[in-house]
Amino acid sequence: MAQTIHYKFQVNCCNACKQFFIRAVTSDKLPNHCSSKNGNCQKCRFCRYQLCLQAGLVAPSVKTFSPDLSKVLDHFKYLEFHRNDKFLNFIPSGTFNLDDSILAERVNYMEKPENFQPNFDTWVAVCFSTSVDFIKRCEVFEELSKCEKMSLVKQSYRMHGTFCLAMRSFSNRQEISQFPGGLDIIPQEIQSRYQNCPEILNRIKCPLVAKLRELKITNDEYLLLCALMICNTAPSIFSEFGQNHIGHYQKLFSSLLLQYCLQNYSKNGPSRFSDLLTIFYTIHGVLQDFDNAIIPFLYTQSKTETQKMLENVMEQKLD
Repeated sequence: MAQTIHYKFQVNCCNACKQFFIRAVTSDKLPNHCSSKNGNCQKCRFCRYQLCLQAGLVAPSVKTFSPDLSKVLDHFKYLEFHRNDKFLNFIPSGTFNLDDSILAERVNYMEKPENFQPNFDTWVAVCFSTSVDFIKRCEVFEELSKCEKMSLVKQSYRMHGTFCLAMRSFSNRQEISQFPGGLDIIPQEIQSRYQNCPEILNRIKCPLVAKLRELKITNDEYLLLCALMICNTAPSIFSEFGQNHIGHYQKLFSSLLLQYCLQNYSKNGPSRFSDLLTIFYTIHGVLQDFDNAIIPFLYTQSKTETQKMLENVMEQKLD
């Protein structure tokens, strides 16, 4: 069984001692005796660990997270069912704000009124809020500091939302990414700006659905990629603990995806695994093309509600 360590320190201590203690309890190479053999050198790892225990640091509780493929898939199927239900039947309460949604204990929704026809702004808010909610329900989100939780979500929520929309369109046998009801994922103002350059718009709407269709992606592969995507972060902005914590889940989900490919594609499993990972590059390309298309639209003197929303999204991007 894989283990997720929950660090609940019972005493105040400096960060250096916390980091040492974390490394000690998660290491399988911690010495079981003093290196100087007197048991009181206060310098070797064994003696320093004993000093931590004497100071009152408590070895963390261990929460088992089963690496069993079927159980992990069942868990993410539940999360996806919850996300899809909120996506189709609810809208966020009030104006969607990314920072508030990340830090709030829960994302608040209200049921869509009967005969309600969401516009572009509403669908963007629903798409992003349900992605934030999905990420917050993943175990990797737990145990991170507030700052690291913000970074984790901001690095992955747009990729996740874009992937979800494309998967929905692919499952409905549509040729392009679009919101329910056939609403375009590009606001009308940008469509008008590029009406003589349809290739710019097509680079946003077409490539990801085409990639999913080319690979004939399964729902299980989609779920495992969603899990891995959330852990696919830039390590430099996280603490040592944060890097180790996220890295644990990244390795776990990568291993499970490879296991799935080997089970279902036999000798072609490794190549299938590599092909599935190219979806990440396609998503990055789509988001880059979208950002390039909307930047000129944002910097105008009069701001529409759509411009304000997209500007907020751009401001939340991590460099």
